[in-house]
Amino acid sequence: AMSMDEAVNLMNTHVAPYFQRISGGKLRVTFRAGYDIDVGKLEGVFAGIGWFRRADTYVWERVADCHDEWQGCPWRGQPRGLNRIFSHDVTSYTQADADNGFGRLGLIHLRNANMATILHEIGHGWMRWPHSFTELQWHYLIGGTVHKPNPYSNRFDFMSKLTLEDTFGWQQNFPPPLAINRYSAGWIDASDVALHVSESGTYRLSKPLDDGDQFLVIHSGRQYAFTTLEVMPERPAAYVNPTAEVYDPSAPGGQRKFRYDGVLVSRYDQSRGTGAQTRFGPALYDTRNPDATHDVGHGRDDYSLIGDGESRDIGSGVTVSVSKNADGSYNVSVSGGKIAAFEPWCYKIWFTAGEYDTGCKLDGMF
Repeated sequence: AMSMDEAVNLMNTHVAPYFQRISGGKLRVTFRAGYDIDVGKLEGVFAGIGWFRRADTYVWERVADCHDEWQGCPWRGQPRGLNRIFSHDVTSYTQADADNGFGRLGLIHLRNANMATILHEIGHGWMRWPHSFTELQWHYLIGGTVHKPNPYSNRFDFMSKLTLEDTFGWQQNFPPPLAINRYSAGWIDASDVALHVSESGTYRLSKPLDDGDQFLVIHSGRQYAFTTLEVMPERPAAYVNPTAEVYDPSAPGGQRKFRYDGVLVSRYDQSRGTGAQTRFGPALYDTRNPDATHDVGHGRDDYSLIGDGESRDIGSGVTVSVSKNADGSYNVSVSGGKIAAFEPWCYKIWFTAGEYDTGCKLDGMF
């Protein structure tokens, strides 16, 4: 069994310094021992979530500056989960699972060092970052039943899912979250955001955490909805898929390896709400692929990433062309107008009873 002290030490050794690094020193957190909780006592609160009904013990860890009993901790408004992290260490249950679409609490697993899930849940619970995924209904099996968009289909962001399979290890070079989330957390200054406000322009975007512009914003023509462009970070080898899985008719066998280097184009739409109601994810997918809905849903499409020397029409005839510089930054040229329009995103995504992750939750108010 993992002791409370061991759990706290792991979080302080690996998770705390990661957040300090990617925040530029703006998020400094120290974990301390909390409480062992008998899950059986919580069944009424989490009714309907099967794994909570086991006779397991979870660890409740809290941020260092929350000194009272948990009822007295500052709620800080929704999602009211700032000081709640559950970590489970059950020998017969070693997968890292989480269901936290509304950011109220997080389930994490320490034994196998599932860094992605730990950061994902902290992102929900502390920063209230939403899932990031392509707004496209998908087929789990080719020709099978159509499903709602898969919130774990974006390989470029740990607020979705970086790999199809769980990857273990305490990665201090783990890729940071996407730029809009770092901006919303206050880690990117407004002076480091480029705005496209003319018919054409060229911008120099820096690598994540480097000096210079961290992302470019292009308006959609609707309030609170816009397109973002940003340079992707270097990728740890553990999070690189070596198999050929991306549709490419020019490649042998019609498939090539997933790409991770380039400028990512994403859509951001909070016109129907904020926090978990915000919709965010890759803007494009390869419409030439006859199995696009299957491949996009499984995260096997990288068309929203523009590689060195490539161009994309990102909407309304606005074209983006990119070229890589020696220092890893990219020159991004935009032409064809100031507005890259896209339709409102309105698929409803249900997770568990009482949780809702959608840009349409507030539909009735509009």
